[in-house]
Amino acid sequence: MRAWGLACVLFFGLGSVCAQQAQLNKQAKSEVWTGWVSWVMDGDTVLVVRPGQQEPVKLRLDAVDAPEACQPGGAAARDAMIALVLRKPVQVQLLGHDSYGRDIGRLSVDGVDLGAEMVRSGMAWAYQFRTGRGP
Repeated sequence: MRAWGLACVLFFGLGSVCAQQAQLNKQAKSEVWTGWVSWVMDGDTVLVVRPGQQEPVKLRLDAVDAPEACQPGGAAARDAMIALVLRKPVQVQLLGHDSYGRDIGRLSVDGVDLGAEMVRSGMAWAYQFRTGRGP
């Protein structure tokens, strides 16, 4: 019975990941815009204000994952992102949207890819949606 429950969790979990990837793939070409970061939620999610707008956009960094603020290492990852980007002008390459309504994209400051910088510094890890069975 436990195996059946585990199989269901894995099946539905992978289905959710595949659905997220399909949503990202719907947007064929990326949009590039500038703004400034008004808030850092955690090591992979920030709020960015577009020029002329008052309401920020919630942006999840593409291809990286960081611990949540409530998890071990989460506060350090958030602090690292704050040091890199809070109240700074940024360039956003919008790639799509996820199932939580967040924009997904790449974020850079002065030409430095912040997702790559977070991975390089050990505050996040490279992450891709898994759509296949793997090796």
